[in-house]
Amino acid sequence: GFEFNCARDRRQRGRPLLLHGVGLRQLVVEAGVVGGVLHRFTQGFLSMTEAIVVAIRLVSYLVIFIILAVVANTMAMTTRERIGEYAVLKTLGYGSKALAALIFGESLLVTMLGCAVGIALTFPAASAFGSALAAYFPYFHVETETLFLDAAAALMVGVLSALHPARRAIQIRIADGLRKVG
Repeated sequence: GFEFNCARDRRQRGRPLLLHGVGLRQLVVEAGVVGGVLHRFTQGFLSMTEAIVVAIRLVSYLVIFIILAVVANTMAMTTRERIGEYAVLKTLGYGSKALAALIFGESLLVTMLGCAVGIALTFPAASAFGSALAAYFPYFHVETETLFLDAAAALMVGVLSALHPARRAIQIRIADGLRKVG
């Protein structure tokens, strides 16, 4: 038999109800779970998973911002160290577009190489994550859209981190840049 402790009559509350030969569906219907408790449980579970997805998105945006700060700092340091070289290039006749292309190219090279390594490591990491949490996430795989968003984020980080250093290299006068040599 099955023991159930949810009597509808107040006088019988607390006394177990013995059910013999009752199916689970009938038990759920008799207990009033279909319309009430099960629905509230499902709603609560869905809102909890939505909160988890929102938290993961916020952490992802924070990680992208931190990566942007690191790459921007790297590019700023690189530009500061190469001011003399940019002045020499200007002396040799290279224009503002060529200097900007060098700086943007270096920034995009660094970020897109990082993107390629990240994409290459995504599939083994997702596989390990999926197998470790198969009980909770029976279907876990990486969408193609995620890879495109990864590449777009890397492109955005590369461009944004090169804006200030390129502007600084373009605006420096040749004499000021050559003074900083050595």
